[in-house]
Amino acid sequence: MTADGTGFEAVGLLDPASEEAQRRPRKRWRLWDLHRGIHGALLALSFTDDEFRRLLRRARVGIPAEARYYDIHRHLCDACTTRNALSELIEKALDQKFATKIVALRGTRTGEALEAKWQEAWSKGRGLAALFWPFLSHPCATDEIRAGFYADVHALFYRALSERERLLEKVENLEHRCRALEKRHREELSALEQRLERALRPKVIDATSSSDSDAIATLQIRFASATQRAARAEARVRTLEERLRHRRNQARKVKWSVAPEPNGAGTLSKDYEAASGSDDGDAETDLQIPGVRLAYVGGRPGSRERIREFCEKRGATLIDHDGGLEESPVRLDQLLERADVVFYPVDCISHEAAQHLKSHCKRAEKPFIPLRNSSISEFRRALKSWCGVS
Repeated sequence: MTADGTGFEAVGLLDPASEEAQRRPRKRWRLWDLHRGIHGALLALSFTDDEFRRLLRRARVGIPAEARYYDIHRHLCDACTTRNALSELIEKALDQKFATKIVALRGTRTGEALEAKWQEAWSKGRGLAALFWPFLSHPCATDEIRAGFYADVHALFYRALSERERLLEKVENLEHRCRALEKRHREELSALEQRLERALRPKVIDATSSSDSDAIATLQIRFASATQRAARAEARVRTLEERLRHRRNQARKVKWSVAPEPNGAGTLSKDYEAASGSDDGDAETDLQIPGVRLAYVGGRPGSRERIREFCEKRGATLIDHDGGLEESPVRLDQLLERADVVFYPVDCISHEAAQHLKSHCKRAEKPFIPLRNSSISEFRRALKSWCGVS
């Protein structure tokens, strides 16, 4: 029975005249033995547009240049209703493509066991396209069981509609955020260029004037601070671009084709299944911070090497110092001068080195970020927080 309490005869997928044929012992159901209403969903899930065209060429069927996917799909569905050269070719292609799944079901002896395995696969939500033909053609499958399989697959079509809209909405939001960040980045760069131009403009000044020297020094510090903000904005823009590219790839994968069937049902493209299995792509998106110079003071040699590899993969440069007695304070000053931002683990750095870098960074108005420990996960969290990326 269907969900609304009516018989499967009402949806046109149960043929009472075939009950006697179902009781006869057999090996596997042939393609032309299935109800014609199932052929559309089966072909759409099992073959791509290119595979459809290859099947027609192997059967020596001419394909007009203006033929659409719907025309080819309907022609193949009509051929599957009877046994002929094209339907035998399609059945052979199905058996070859899903041979491993067919072999895996050989131990199933009853219809109840077959339905239980289908429900188990359905609960996982993946691999249904590869299982549809093996389950439909299984010797224990009856018209009623096949109608249940078809109803489940048909429900995927409506889920694909909402999933596509959700992904497109995410893409639109990311595009808006990316445009806003690019605009702000351009404005900051323009302001920096104007400040730099004013600072480098030749002026007649008194060499003994301490006020002008102080003004130049202040401007240099402000310029360094603005450079830091520009680096952070660049990191956010690149990270959002990576996320946007990932969302666009997901949206392109959510495609389907609707081919009207005699009973009014639609069909779902195989591409939806591949897209639905990779929904959470944001967690894998990494920072991209090319040109940024990061200083790391303290930590352990092993963790510093992992952090160095992490930074180099994202285009940044890591300058490290052991934060202890093995490396001189003079080198620490040189390191702090070259860095754009300074990180140090509070649990693995000498007290003198920590005080020295704090004093230096405060004088130069350079950001210094303490880390709870020397692990790479703590470093990554602090770096993302500094870049303003969640």
